[in-house]
Amino acid sequence: MAKLLNGDGYRGITAQEDADLYAGIIGNGRLLLNVGKKMAAKIVDNNTIRIYDGELVSKGRRIHIDAGTWDDFTIPTGSQGVTKYFTIGYRLYTNGAGSQVCEQAVKTDTSVVNYEEASLRNEAAETYVAIYRVRQDGISLTGVTALYDIVLSAAEVQAKVSDTGWLTPTFDPNTSNPTAGTKIRYRKKNGIVYVQGTIGIKDLQKNFALFNLPEGYRSGCNFYSVNTATVNKMSRYYISTSGNVSLEWVRDLSTGDNVTGQVNWIGIDVSFPAQEVS
Repeated sequence: MAKLLNGDGYRGITAQEDADLYAGIIGNGRLLLNVGKKMAAKIVDNNTIRIYDGELVSKGRRIHIDAGTWDDFTIPTGSQGVTKYFTIGYRLYTNGAGSQVCEQAVKTDTSVVNYEEASLRNEAAETYVAIYRVRQDGISLTGVTALYDIVLSAAEVQAKVSDTGWLTPTFDPNTSNPTAGTKIRYRKKNGIVYVQGTIGIKDLQKNFALFNLPEGYRSGCNFYSVNTATVNKMSRYYISTSGNVSLEWVRDLSTGDNVTGQVNWIGIDVSFPAQEVS
């Protein structure tokens, strides 16, 4: 029989009703929320993995570590020349008092194992939520691999799919825009930055910044780009993580010589994923 869960005649949302809401909104996977230290893992010593504060939602069930606290997982001492894997996470079950609780759990594996979670919604007595896989070589812990996905907030999703429209950068005084129709401009759409247009150079000098892209429109790595220029010429640009879009050179394709002095126009047409701003 259907119930109006948020009506004033209904008292006491159950754990399953709350879990259904979270699973329906963000999904049924093993999903880490972007809060706190995001349950970051640290190798403390050869027998201890520490998971810091944050919140993970699995099939709608919320596993939460309070801010400023952490959980330490004890890994059995290894043996020289032996490689083992351990999966650390939480066991969700109903205790003797009839309450659903979670407790730390470590599973020992001789190889990489992927654990499938049972669904408490389907009346499973318990389930195991795997958070990290730990590799042990000999007596040393040598690696920690996350076994979850990070879910974006609504604001973060909106920022990735939004369109800023075309914007105009501030140019170096040694540049000029020949026509408004081809003026260099930039935009960010669905998390991708686009830069395109043409620009003139009053007195070409090697390696100078044409303009700077503001934070939020910058690349996560440095890269080069080549494009056409006036009358059988080619230009090369250097786009840096600091946002500088620099002209490295313009060359005459017929001779291979570097061009100096006035250049009527050079073209640019690049796109790249925007570096995330923390």
